[in-house]
Amino acid sequence: MIKFFSEIALFILFIIINNDAYSHHGRFQYDLGSVISIQVNVKEIEWKNPHVYINVFTNNTILKIETDAIPILIRNKWNTNSLEIDEIINITYHPGISDTNTGLLVQAQKLDGSILRPRSTEQNPIYRTNDISGNWLLPNGDNIQDFLERWASTEITNKGIKAKQSYDLSDRPAGRCIETPSPMIMAMPFLNKIEIYDNQTIISNEFFDTRRVIHTDGRTFSSFSEKDYPIQGFSIGTWVDNELHIETRFFADHRAPIRGPNEGVPSGRLKKVIETYKLLNGNSSLQIDFKVLDDEFLAEEFSGTLIWDYAPQHQYIEVKCDS
Repeated sequence: MIKFFSEIALFILFIIINNDAYSHHGRFQYDLGSVISIQVNVKEIEWKNPHVYINVFTNNTILKIETDAIPILIRNKWNTNSLEIDEIINITYHPGISDTNTGLLVQAQKLDGSILRPRSTEQNPIYRTNDISGNWLLPNGDNIQDFLERWASTEITNKGIKAKQSYDLSDRPAGRCIETPSPMIMAMPFLNKIEIYDNQTIISNEFFDTRRVIHTDGRTFSSFSEKDYPIQGFSIGTWVDNELHIETRFFADHRAPIRGPNEGVPSGRLKKVIETYKLLNGNSSLQIDFKVLDDEFLAEEFSGTLIWDYAPQHQYIEVKCDS
């Protein structure tokens, strides 16, 4: 269905739709401009990654309602007992476009008046730190408008355009439990954890518990085998004062490494990602400047800046994919 949108329509869609659209990174199978509120009977809860689903019964019909990933739900006060089988609840959701028996949850209200939402859009509280280690989160849970706009305007090679045209959402690697590489992994609404050691820094993300090892022991890329291309590539880091500068090469081929308007443009083994991590806002936030080079699929570099808020109040949740 995404193939029926023109490039202009896609770009406008990403700019004008509300924060919920950004939260879900372009779930085009749902009509984000429509909202339905109905009373339903809970029949099944599919508690699994990458998305938890609630199957509900109403008007002699079963609806399959998508919520969010397990770590995000837990952080927003959900658990496996938040809803019970045969419980009567009121749900508000975005209906499916091609399949009206599906939907994307906005909120679920129990009969006692309590409300469950997949994701909070409240401002993160301010905490300060002395270095870049610790837990970090995108502001408001998910704020990547600039990232999406820059990706939409990035010039793609002819090979990349042809690959995008042949792409279908059913091809999305995450649906097969394949990790998402940088820089997209940094722009996803999951908690990030940075651990600093003598010879390496580990950057983890709750999405499939993805881990990136940044080698800071002075090695060069010649020390890595070119026969081994992991999803996250091989990363070398250098400390400049309190800033961490990273270069990553030798990525495995990936069918859709970046979501949004140009989803379906692959990345190949020529891809390089360069990043700089530095504290700002009185050491309460982390600024990540990045640029992506991939001569095979990108006619120009894709670059931008992401901001993470320091979030020591949250626990990093390790949940693998079990789709």
